[in-house]
Amino acid sequence: MRQLENLLETTSEELNFALWYLKQRGLVATDDKSSLQITVEGIDFLETRRPAPESILPLLKAAAAAALPAPTPVKRVSNAAGSVRNALNNAALRR
Repeated sequence: MRQLENLLETTSEELNFALWYLKQRGLVATDDKSSLQITVEGIDFLETRRPAPESILPLLKAAAAAALPAPTPVKRVSNAAGSVRNALNNAALRR
């Protein structure tokens, strides 16, 4: 939670509400150590409604946005192996 607070231009209350909402929708979950994890439904949601960087960058603190690597395009593959590969690529990009 602290990591997200350090990255985002938001208050603790706004972040808590957003996380509560995402959990209720089944898009994120917490594990037994309270680590936040995206669910399969969350990945599917993002795959079908991929946000544009221009809509995300204003939500990041300046220091966090400056530390981001340049985005690289992800090649889409239409089979199951391609979906797994795309999910792994997307996860690697988020790190």
